[in-house]
Amino acid sequence: MSILVPDVFNDPMEYLQAEAVLRRLFDRIKCEEYQGPMWTRWHTYTFNSGTRLYGDGSPVYTQFCEERRKGIVIWLKDADKMTGYGIQPETYFESCLKVADPDFARIDELEVNCVLSDENLEQVENLIRLYMVDDVTSEALEAVIEERGLGFRNPPD
Repeated sequence: MSILVPDVFNDPMEYLQAEAVLRRLFDRIKCEEYQGPMWTRWHTYTFNSGTRLYGDGSPVYTQFCEERRKGIVIWLKDADKMTGYGIQPETYFESCLKVADPDFARIDELEVNCVLSDENLEQVENLIRLYMVDDVTSEALEAVIEERGLGFRNPPD
């Protein structure tokens, strides 16, 4: 098991590589199995000047399906920081389902925090397939996350 982009927040090229890995994963799922409404890029992070933000304070990859009112947000963590916290970076993976204020605009959002490794990429793919292709309910996805032990456990900052 290996970390795919070990220097993701210190090297803009590795950040772009991580984003490309996630985009290819999502595009492959859309092309191979998905038959529903369109998903599109949800957020792009740039400064007011138009310069791209490559920090760990914003998600690396997002997607949104307006018709289904579902979003996917993937945050990556720095492997060195996880090691410093005493966490094995290759297996650091946490996820949750957030529901935006239904009085304003209900959006169910699958959020994933992980170090991008081979094993974690497989976990991301499994959750995306359930959420996007199988179109499981929020409750069913929360149950899967709990059952697999993938929920948040007081994550480090």
